[in-house]
Amino acid sequence: MVGIGLNWWESILVIFASQLISSIAMFFNSRCASVYHIGYPVVARSVFGMWGSYYFVGARAALAIIWYGVQRKYFRRGEAWKRSR
Repeated sequence: MVGIGLNWWESILVIFASQLISSIAMFFNSRCASVYHIGYPVVARSVFGMWGSYYFVGARAALAIIWYGVQRKYFRRGEAWKRSR
């Protein structure tokens, strides 16, 4: 942020504000699961309907597949630990 012309304290302020907004969104997203003990797909269906929830469940599945691939490539049989030494 300093590179686009902000001072250091303005950059810290922007980062703090963005983290606050993100934390509030995560709180409201996770409140249903923690209070009512229901999973994410059930909440998505109640908000977006049966057909609308397929996008969010599919996006979550794609993210899981990508993350599994990253773990498989870099953390297979301790190779990441061996490379760091």
